Amino acid sequence: MTHSNTNIFLVRHGQTQWNKEKRWQGSQNSNLTSLGIKQAQQTKELIDEQVIDFAYVSPLQRAQDTIELILKDKNIKAIVLDDIRELNIGPWEGNFHESTQISHPLQYHNFWHEPESFSLDGAETFVELQNRVVKSIDELFFKHKGANILVVSHWISIKVAVAHYLEKEISELPFLNNPKNAELIHLCDNGKKISIS
Repeated sequence: MTHSNTNIFLVRHGQTQWNKEKRWQGSQNSNLTSLGIKQAQQTKELIDEQVIDFAYVSPLQRAQDTIELILKDKNIKAIVLDDIRELNIGPWEGNFHESTQISHPLQYHNFWHEPESFSLDGAETFVELQNRVVKSIDELFFKHKGANILVVSHWISIKVAVAHYLEKEISELPFLNNPKNAELIHLCDNGKKISIS
C-alpha cells in the first residue's frame, strides 16, 4: 500500500440530467445521463491503471452512482465524506441558470465573474465551500500517507480545491478551467509540496 508519494485522484461525477438541462444542482440531485454513465466507465479505465487503496465520495447520489461505476470489480468500499459535497446554492437549486440570471442578476454575475462577492441568502459562499473541502482533502493526505486515494466530488468543490493548491485566490476562479464531468485530476504530495496534473 505504501507508494513513494501520496496521490489523490479527484473526479467530478458524470453528466446528470440537470447538467444537460443547465439547472443548478447544489445539494439536490438528478440522475446520471447515459453519457454520464459512459463518462464514468471511461474514467474507470484510467483508475484501473492505478492501485487504489482508499476511496471517498460525496453523500450526493450522482457522486455515489459515479464511484460505484468506477469501482466496479474492485474490492474496495467507498467511504462517504460529507464535507466534499457540492456548494449549497439555496434558492437556486433545481432552477434553470437562465431564470436565476433574471431573478438575481447581480449574484448571477458574481457567481461567474466575481465569485469572491457571491452572497445569496440561504447559500454558501465560495470561501465557506473552499474551507470545508480543503480541510477534508488535507486530512486525507495526512491520514493516508503513501497511499493512492480516489475522491469523487463535484464541479465547484473540486475547482475551489484546485485553486487552493495552485495558490490562487477565489477572485481568480473564473480564469481556471472548470473540471469536466468524470474528469480525473491528480493531486500528488511528495512530502514537500502538492502538485496538480
